[in-house]
Amino acid sequence: MADVICPECEFRNSPGSLYCDLCGAQLEKGGDAEVIPEEITPKEGDTLLERFKIVQVVSRMGNLASYIALDGEKEVWIREKLLLDEDEEEEFKIQKPLLEKIAQADHNNLVRILGVFQEEDKAYVIFEKLEGENLWERINRQEEEHPEELVVDWAVQAVKGLIKVHSLKILHRDIQPSHLFLTTDGTVKVMGFGRIWDMGTPPQDNTVTDGYSPPEAYGLMGGRMGRRSDVFSMGATLYSLVTGEVPKLSRETFFNFPPLNNEELNISEEFEQLMLKAVKKEPVDRFESFDEFLAELMNLQHKLSLKGLPVYKDLKYEYCSLSHVGVVRKINQDSCLSAHLKFFEKSEPTDFILLIVADGMGGEAEGDKASSLAIRVILNEVMGEYSPVMSGSDTVRLYSNEDLQEKASEILSRAVERANTRVYEYSLEDVSRRGMGSTISSALIEKNNMCICHAGDTRAYLYNEAEGLVQLTEDHSLVGRLVRMGQLTREEALRSPQRSAIYRALGTAPELEVDVYQRDLQEGDYVVLCSDGVWEYFSDEEFAAIIREEKTIESIAERFVNTCLQRGADDNATIIVLHALPEEKKPNAKGNNK
Repeated sequence: MADVICPECEFRNSPGSLYCDLCGAQLEKGGDAEVIPEEITPKEGDTLLERFKIVQVVSRMGNLASYIALDGEKEVWIREKLLLDEDEEEEFKIQKPLLEKIAQADHNNLVRILGVFQEEDKAYVIFEKLEGENLWERINRQEEEHPEELVVDWAVQAVKGLIKVHSLKILHRDIQPSHLFLTTDGTVKVMGFGRIWDMGTPPQDNTVTDGYSPPEAYGLMGGRMGRRSDVFSMGATLYSLVTGEVPKLSRETFFNFPPLNNEELNISEEFEQLMLKAVKKEPVDRFESFDEFLAELMNLQHKLSLKGLPVYKDLKYEYCSLSHVGVVRKINQDSCLSAHLKFFEKSEPTDFILLIVADGMGGEAEGDKASSLAIRVILNEVMGEYSPVMSGSDTVRLYSNEDLQEKASEILSRAVERANTRVYEYSLEDVSRRGMGSTISSALIEKNNMCICHAGDTRAYLYNEAEGLVQLTEDHSLVGRLVRMGQLTREEALRSPQRSAIYRALGTAPELEVDVYQRDLQEGDYVVLCSDGVWEYFSDEEFAAIIREEKTIESIAERFVNTCLQRGADDNATIIVLHALPEEKKPNAKGNNK
């Protein structure tokens, strides 16, 4: 019998192994599953689904295989499963719509699913190809330390992704370190969706992953799987990340986790208690949901951050804004705000910049109202959080002056969410307002930390000499999604008649999922916020060239808008340009300065 290759980490296990000796993943049927004759399995150079050209066979085990393939010029990762019987075909029919729901969610902490297909007796799931390693691989590299702050950050990101999965009424059922992928930019993405199941339906199988599956997966505690079952698996995963070992859980050990040596592992007692609550044997004793789990993790993250965050230095900024109705539209439905707020309270200075570009939608009569209302609500909410005296508050929520990222993300995301509620409620007051809303890109800058909250297809860019032009936000549009899936090029998207189809915007629904981005700014950085009436007229190369060639922020903004007008400007054109000044450069006379 041949060695069994783990489909998750590619470790070569002994023949007949049930679980991977390296990552603990369950090996399908112990390597004794029906093996597909090699002469009829796809090979390098073959094409799958008449579209994907295989460039590498990553693993092949039993009725499972994975490949790296080209979809046009873009590399993707493909998971293939031979459906051996009617039960497996029925299982895939149940899972297929769930996988498609996850694909549509398009969450930053979920591996992106690009397609789900069935061809005869084979099922295929197409994923984005990630650069990095899973967390089991990461913690088993002995040359690196993994401080508590880092593990908590991984957990916060993973739980955010799992909150999204649960919001779709889907159970993951297979959370473990090898199913959490750490990309090269430090983002954790949840993957391993081979056992997902609808929350409202009992699973058809009783497959478990020893060390990570909860007691109810083994038929104990009533045997009913629910939200708290995934909470258990996430807690066990954290325990594993801290100890570097697969938890030894079984009926024989009564699913009890042994106590940790906190001093040897260098973790706090609070972190240990958080993990141990998640893995309580009785589901009712665990966190009720991932939302509750996340709140505790973020509270711990905040306390840990006070122990030693990077020192933020003050930068000088200049910025300007410009908005034009264009040559076709009669009304400018765009709104923008660029504000520098500085005040003293009890001798303590508060100094920040707020930038917002909003593009109204819902007809000329209401789109301008949506964008204007959104900006006014956000400004009022941000001012209220920073200046409780001005808002008449009797009590003040204290934020760490060092933890700028947490403070900015809490204040700005909450402000955008409240603006969403206000615009949505306004739209319900009159039937003629139904469908009104606004795309939004907002930036809050304090010292050298910038937080961006975003929804829609307005954009935020960063430009500097080292990185060139970087698009910081993702478009929540149909063509934007097709570009990310590799089904359209950026050039094709600009010409698509569907380029205005937005699937996420402020004010169109009672709740809004806001994308949050953090970035530390450096001297010389340019930040550009603009509506789609600006960026759709420029390639990335031309966009960068304008910033590079112009001498002032005013000339940058004017050149962008004037070029749009020369090219037809069939939409409103709005732009904000901010420059983090090099030490030797003084703000020009026209700029607004920090």
